[in-house]
Amino acid sequence: MLTEDRLRDYPRILLISYAVIALVVWLGGIWSVSRTDFITFHAASRMAAQGQAAAVWDTAAIREAEKALGGEATFAFHYPPTFLVLLTPLAFLSTNLAMILWGGAGLALCAYAAVRLAPGHLLLAAATPAIWVNLFQGQNGMISTGLFAIGMWQLPRKPVAAGACLGLLLFKPHLGVLALWALFCGREWRALKISILTASGLGLLSLIVLGPESWQAFLENIPDAMRYSTPLAFDNGVRMASVKAAMVRMGLANGSAEFLQAAIGLVAVAMIGVTWWSRRATTELRVTVLAAGIVLAAPFLWDYDLGILVVPLAFFAQTGRTMRTWHEVTGMLCYAAPLAATIAGMLHFPLVPLCASALIAVALVRQRAAETAAAAVS
Repeated sequence: MLTEDRLRDYPRILLISYAVIALVVWLGGIWSVSRTDFITFHAASRMAAQGQAAAVWDTAAIREAEKALGGEATFAFHYPPTFLVLLTPLAFLSTNLAMILWGGAGLALCAYAAVRLAPGHLLLAAATPAIWVNLFQGQNGMISTGLFAIGMWQLPRKPVAAGACLGLLLFKPHLGVLALWALFCGREWRALKISILTASGLGLLSLIVLGPESWQAFLENIPDAMRYSTPLAFDNGVRMASVKAAMVRMGLANGSAEFLQAAIGLVAVAMIGVTWWSRRATTELRVTVLAAGIVLAAPFLWDYDLGILVVPLAFFAQTGRTMRTWHEVTGMLCYAAPLAATIAGMLHFPLVPLCASALIAVALVRQRAAETAAAAVS
């Protein structure tokens, strides 16, 4: 059982472990900014600032730009111009300072979300593995998770703020588009309108700053980006967490894995639609089905994206209803998913899809329990 004492002790152990690991990899020369994913973001920002935005989606060109910054690990850039325009101001900073600012922005969003959603569990929030995976890799998962969490929390309170957050989330279209689908099915018209306006405004800004040729280059790059949705395309493919990646690692042919990914994705889209359309669905159930549905539907998903699975746990904590043992186990696996997913990838075990599915089951059971309790009172 997850007692209050354990909920205080476990995060302390995790934070101490992170500190020890950070010290070892830094002093041992194992980790440096030049070896992180952030080197790609900074190289892209420099190219955009120098008027070479369209070349960012040229794999050979951006790898040369990464090497010019001292990058030891070279990656391609597959994000839309709406993300690149947000990165562009970082071009005027050194790589180290830019990464500090980048990580600080993600931490600020997550800290705000934690204070609002889980004020009684801030230590647990600070020890969330997703935060530390993103800090070590210089990735953008804290920003996407923070935007999603704040958007879900603000939706019943300030739909304009919620819409702005979810509109910004479209910098990752494969994640953000389902949030807009949920708003549509939930008849959250004000938030949906603001989301569309926010995304459109960011798109217009990218056109002005980066030029229309950046969008042409991005669209032409999409087939190449899809080829990178299989773990076989990467030496570190064990970190990929999508349904397709899990099936390929288990030995399924790429075409069959893509079919299964599409089928499960359609089921997730339908489940999100039905849940958000229903007036009986609690906020807890809506948020859970959306978060887990995004994880199940996204064809391109990495360990740093999995912080989104922690957001429903914060909503569970708000209700105060008793958690069964299997609920707690599911919650712990979702909490640890960014770390556990890599181990599961090495073992060819589809942990993340199973965790997302189990999380939906937990939310459905809790919804049923809430309806039963309400009926008993009435």
